[in-house]
Amino acid sequence: MAHAETSTAVSVAGAGEAQARHARQLGYTDFQWYFSNARNTVYWAAFTDNVTPERFHALVARLIELAPQLGWRQDDRRHTHVDMKPVAVERIIAWHEVSTLDGLPDAALQHSEDLFDDPSLPCFRAACWSLAPDARKPGANTALILFRFSHALMEGVDAALLLRARDSIHDLPPTEPGRRIPQRMLSHILAALLMPGHFVSAALHRSKPADFRLKTLVLDRGDLRRVANQLGVQQRSLLFALVMYGIYGIAMGAKPRLKPQIAAYSRLSSRRVAGDDDFMRLRMHLTMIRNKPSFADYVRAFDATLAKVKPDSLGFQMHYNAVLGLHRRLSRLLPFVYGRRFFHYLPYEFVLSLVPPQMNAGEFSDYHFNDIYCGSHTPGVNCCVFTPQQDRFSLNVYGNPKVMARFDRIAALAVELGIREKPRGSAQKTGAAARPEPAIAGAR
Repeated sequence: MAHAETSTAVSVAGAGEAQARHARQLGYTDFQWYFSNARNTVYWAAFTDNVTPERFHALVARLIELAPQLGWRQDDRRHTHVDMKPVAVERIIAWHEVSTLDGLPDAALQHSEDLFDDPSLPCFRAACWSLAPDARKPGANTALILFRFSHALMEGVDAALLLRARDSIHDLPPTEPGRRIPQRMLSHILAALLMPGHFVSAALHRSKPADFRLKTLVLDRGDLRRVANQLGVQQRSLLFALVMYGIYGIAMGAKPRLKPQIAAYSRLSSRRVAGDDDFMRLRMHLTMIRNKPSFADYVRAFDATLAKVKPDSLGFQMHYNAVLGLHRRLSRLLPFVYGRRFFHYLPYEFVLSLVPPQMNAGEFSDYHFNDIYCGSHTPGVNCCVFTPQQDRFSLNVYGNPKVMARFDRIAALAVELGIREKPRGSAQKTGAAARPEPAIAGAR
């Protein structure tokens, strides 16, 4: 592994009032406290045919300018972040010269917590796997770029903004009046009542994060839209059902599970209300999914369930924030109770997340990013992150051995429905064919 030779210190000079407010957000919110202690990481990766060590270095430096939080590291003892800028970019990047891109991106996307190890560096790492000159072919991809972040600093909407070269400063607008005070008080009372059960469940939880693996799948977006229309459901419902039915349903002759699955899914809201997190934009929702004898019945029932949730619904997230807030306060008094096992437990089987469309535009368009992958590693938690692009979706599935043993059923079910898999790293549509698909409801 060779590091880029030049050394550049990045500072966010001339920061305006928005950046100043952003810097004052160093203190953890309750959601960030959980993400940081869980060592929850997120990633963004893409193939490209136009990157050099110098361009890669400049790209990383520019990202830190657009997203100042990429220069922060966590301080869990004090429940705050520490601003590490100016950042010596060469210390957080790695440049690998390889003879082939076979096996990528999956081989590069496996979980690692190394970005939390060095207290002198921010929780942001960048790596590039570049083909040796004699291994390159005209018109083909020459490299894979990977960025990894602490989830306490970045989420899916940030990736979409940065890809368009727009800043992702978390200068969130003030919250609007939300639920009435009695309802919020009830959330805190319920949270207190649920805390003992949370401790017991976490203590009995036997998940081993070291056994979790990640695999990706790239599907044709036009085929997904056509099949969704044929079934009379939203694309989001089809995507969620494709994964859940492939893993837990009757696909490929699997024995159906009679027990319903409890899944969480995230979405963005157009307005912030009292009870929202002060840094993270996403909201979590909870749903129970019952098995059906056919995929058509399953996806339509799933779609009906999702349709019942209002776009600005806060319900589960308000309870979730109340629970996290109480745990965070208790952790200051009894820190020894909050070991890694506690943060590896969540009261649902699967997390589904649809990020906003990843459209390459602006000053980064000449990098020619193909096949964009966004994903999350929450130790001990099964999840799938769906990444919409101009003509494709990437599915990023992270799970325990039982879940990953059923991964191939997702692709088999897609083929059965007439949804084609896209060749890895194939070029995105260009010109008139590149008109973005409509935004998917609920993208986070």
